[in-house]
Amino acid sequence: MNDFVSESDGIINALKFFSIFYRIIFDNINLRKHKLSKSQIYILLSLVYGKKLTVSNIAKMTSTSKEQTSRAISALVEEGYAEKTCDTNNKRIVLISMTQKGYDLMTQGRESVNQRITEKFKLLPNEDKEKFLKSMRCVFETFKKISEIDLDK
Repeated sequence: MNDFVSESDGIINALKFFSIFYRIIFDNINLRKHKLSKSQIYILLSLVYGKKLTVSNIAKMTSTSKEQTSRAISALVEEGYAEKTCDTNNKRIVLISMTQKGYDLMTQGRESVNQRITEKFKLLPNEDKEKFLKSMRCVFETFKKISEIDLDK
C-alpha cells in the first residue's frame, strides 16, 4: 500500500512539474507573433528530434488525432515552418520535416527560455541550485527509462 501511495505521489508531482515547465516554456514564446498554436509548437518540438516523421508518428507523439495533426501541419507548411516530402522508398508515405525557418524559430524560442530561466535560477540559493540539478539528472534518467518500456509487448 505504501509503495502505491509513494508511486502515485511521484506521478502527481511529475505532472505538477510538467504543468509548471509548460507554463515557463509557453510564457516565453510569443505564439501570436508567429501565428502558432500550442499544438503547432508541440509538432515543431517533435520534429526537432524526429527529423522526418509521418503524420501518424507526430499524432502519436503529440497525443492528438491524425485529423487535428494534419490541419496543424498544413498551417505550419503554409507559414514555411515545415515541409512535406515523399518517402524515397514508398511514394505513398508523406514525411514531415522542419524547414530552416522552423529551426530558426525553435532556436530563438530555446534561447529566450534559457535566458529567462537562467536569470531566475541565479536568484536561487546555491543549496537549492544543487538540489535542483541533482534532481533533474535523476528525473531525466528515470523518464528516459520509462519512455523505453513498451507495455504492448
